[in-house]
Amino acid sequence: MPRPNILFLIADDHRHDVLGSAGSPVRTPQLDALAARGTRLARHHCQGGMTGAICAPSRASILSGREVLAATAGLGIGTSEAHELAPDAPTLPQVLRENGYRTYGVGKWHNGTESFHRSFDDGAQIFFGGMSEHTAVPVHDFDPTGAYPDSARHLAEGFSTDVFVQAVTDLLEAHQHRAGGTAGGGAAPDAGAGAGGGPGADDHTGADGPEPFFLWAAFTAPHDPRTPPEEFARLYDRTDPAAVPLPENFRTDPVEATNFGERDENLAAAPRDPEEVRGHLADYYGMISHLDDGIGRILAHLERSGLAENTLVVYTADHGLSLGQHGMMGKQSLYEHSLRVPLLLAGPGIEAGRVLDPLSLHADLLPTLLGLAGAPVPPGVQGKDLGSLLTAPEGTPGPREVVHAAYVDRARMASDGEHKLIRHLRPFRRDELYALATDPGETEDVASDAARARTRDRLAASLVAWQHASGDPWAEES
Repeated sequence: MPRPNILFLIADDHRHDVLGSAGSPVRTPQLDALAARGTRLARHHCQGGMTGAICAPSRASILSGREVLAATAGLGIGTSEAHELAPDAPTLPQVLRENGYRTYGVGKWHNGTESFHRSFDDGAQIFFGGMSEHTAVPVHDFDPTGAYPDSARHLAEGFSTDVFVQAVTDLLEAHQHRAGGTAGGGAAPDAGAGAGGGPGADDHTGADGPEPFFLWAAFTAPHDPRTPPEEFARLYDRTDPAAVPLPENFRTDPVEATNFGERDENLAAAPRDPEEVRGHLADYYGMISHLDDGIGRILAHLERSGLAENTLVVYTADHGLSLGQHGMMGKQSLYEHSLRVPLLLAGPGIEAGRVLDPLSLHADLLPTLLGLAGAPVPPGVQGKDLGSLLTAPEGTPGPREVVHAAYVDRARMASDGEHKLIRHLRPFRRDELYALATDPGETEDVASDAARARTRDRLAASLVAWQHASGDPWAEES
């Protein structure tokens, strides 16, 4: 059996429940179809980070297989080290590259140029940054030297999602051309992708069949500025509460924990105006529907080219977003709307139509995908291989009993999926406890409920142990 190709699709700011298949009013027919022919992990989490730009540590955790406090080059709040990948951590594409995969990078890379250079053989429309206007994304062409000077940066022509979709399909065509059309379809003309090289760059076939690919496609949608193309903006009537309902845990007055020092919280007036928030939601949905359409174009290309049968497709996001929940607008918190993201897997060896509930983390993706690719897991990886869970009967427990998260020096979190403890360190010291099974919107703090004292203490002990084991600089404050 040939090793699977891997197409890794990652969005920016896509919350876990904003999928049609998850019961949202957003229109995501392509992602819903992907979920239907594969498996959706419904309780997948990011872990926060030491910077308001949660995207950087979240991506570092995916790429390194390390939990958030070990995934970046440092833990200084808001520093460049909190954005860059740990230099001693082999990345997911790097390991695959060293084990016979041809690796490609497209779109957002918020983890430094050095880690990109050691990860990819080729790429296109590479964005080294956090955010930009969607119609003016500053990108680089692939540079085989890894230099990526500012002088080589230029503005992409078109809307971000369309730019990245075109780059993906161009690289897929070029990959098939390299393989002489043996990757599952006829040879395609070289689409002008980059000319990178790397280990095994001239070895296009082997005992296991054609050279497999790993393609990282990182979109900047639906991150603000949320400016969906008009066709998709028209899908959602911001004046109609039935079309764009406010979340059940919407508040006009933001919760006490809101960090107004982060730019996200100043994207809407406080107190929150329901109509203004509804407008943000409409734009957010429009961005996601446009992204969904672009992903559909990529998946259709896989089908036409004959690559789909042996390509594992992964869809996730770096983190979630509040947009009115708890009266917040951003992702700089440890509530469910900020930590939980979609995770869809479809392709060879993945059962269709399953929804799995065990807890999982971004760090788990590296060992899981390396296992499916038959590649070794490097030392230092803290993630858990979810491969056996993907084929186990539904209801099988996952490898994690508790997941943890951290947000700068302000708060820490421990959740077993049934209950969740948020420990605020500053600007006030307080514990919150939520019974997620009955209160998924985290509206009723039950930390003072004597009947739940044992649960609270168990999660608190787990949190403190995780902080010390992870080298958390603020462990002593817990």
